[in-house]
Amino acid sequence: MPAQARDPTAFLVTQPYEGVTAIDLSTNAVTKTPLFGQDIGEFAFSPDGRTAYVAFGGGIKAINAESKQIEGETIGNEGWVKHIVVTPDGA
Repeated sequence: MPAQARDPTAFLVTQPYEGVTAIDLSTNAVTKTPLFGQDIGEFAFSPDGRTAYVAFGGGIKAINAESKQIEGETIGNEGWVKHIVVTPDGA
């Protein structure tokens, strides 16, 4: 079961491919927009719910779900990534 965030947050992919936006569900306020805006495909969360992996036109980015900050460099393929899946064991 994913860890519960201290602040209930929704991450949205805005179209057409504008970026990822974070919304605080306790206030319905946009807390960060866009986190980055580069041809977003889709995203998936790690099994513990702490990291969102975002597929985009330049590869894959990891977003810390609590701090809403991008972590590290672009990972994975250095080209268009349209779909992403995280396995239940996080491998």
